[in-house]
Amino acid sequence: MRLFSCVFIGEEKRAGGDWYQATTRSTICVLGGTDLVQVRAAKKEIWERYGLLTHSDAALWASKILENRTYGPLVRAEIARRFSASHC
Repeated sequence: MRLFSCVFIGEEKRAGGDWYQATTRSTICVLGGTDLVQVRAAKKEIWERYGLLTHSDAALWASKILENRTYGPLVRAEIARRFSASHC
């Protein structure tokens, strides 16, 4: 499995984790178990070592920031202020 073919597609709170989707030309599957653990670990290493994110990684981190109890309300308020209907 190629790491960059694994994209974040959402979260499942009941399962306690993120969903990653592995894609090939003809197949899409949700990762779980050992595959999910390996993808998370490899992506974490790339994020920490090189600071590189894919578009779907940015979606993962945006969702984490927006749901954060401390920073989420501040970020959501700033987004609402910057992109209010009066600014369009």
